[in-house]
Amino acid sequence: ADDLAGQKRYRLSTQQELAWDARLDGIVADLCESGADIICLQEVQSTLNPLDAPSNHLADIERRMHRKGFDLAYGRKAVRAFGKAIGNAVLWRRALFELDGHPLVEPVSGNPTSLPPAGTCIPTAAASPAASSPTPTDTHAG
Repeated sequence: ADDLAGQKRYRLSTQQELAWDARLDGIVADLCESGADIICLQEVQSTLNPLDAPSNHLADIERRMHRKGFDLAYGRKAVRAFGKAIGNAVLWRRALFELDGHPLVEPVSGNPTSLPPAGTCIPTAAASPAASSPTPTDTHAG
């Protein structure tokens, strides 16, 4: 989130290093180099206005990581000034997992401890070792 990446906090960083485009390149590189199949991100900035592209870090992360083979689910936890929202994102490798449930998580009555079920990431049939071997329910008597 932009409000969390300012020169007050990061005095040794330049404005250029703290600019969103520079941070995005580093975030995507680090996530891809990690080799993780499931990634959780906190404090991801989105916007309530889809036309407010410079503030929509979520859309930028989703677009870049989708090209790298990841899908994403996001849960907004707070709305800040000027239509900016902050939330958490979960990314998973599309080739290995699929979402089993609804990808949108919204707080119930503004209480972040009462979240509705968001679904889970389950192995895809192609990634599951059990998918290649028949189970008793898969075989048919001839």
